[in-house]
Amino acid sequence: MRYLLFLFFFICVNYCFGQNLVPNPSFEEKDSCPDNGSQLYYSKFWFSFCGTPDYFNICNPILGFHNGLGTQTASSGVAYA
Repeated sequence: MRYLLFLFFFICVNYCFGQNLVPNPSFEEKDSCPDNGSQLYYSKFWFSFCGTPDYFNICNPILGFHNGLGTQTASSGVAYA
């Protein structure tokens, strides 16, 4: 019985596909271009309960990807937080 259950589970796992539960995971969708640090609220579907996370997007010609410690490019796309 355990082997049948294991076989059934193994077959079902091969046909199950995951879904993205995080909306806007790479911060690409935005309301407007951030012009300073601590503007995560410009990114759609993201907010902060406390603290001030920085949001960087390449759309800003002055700030771009330049943070306080240097320049960091996004892992994928044109934005990061």
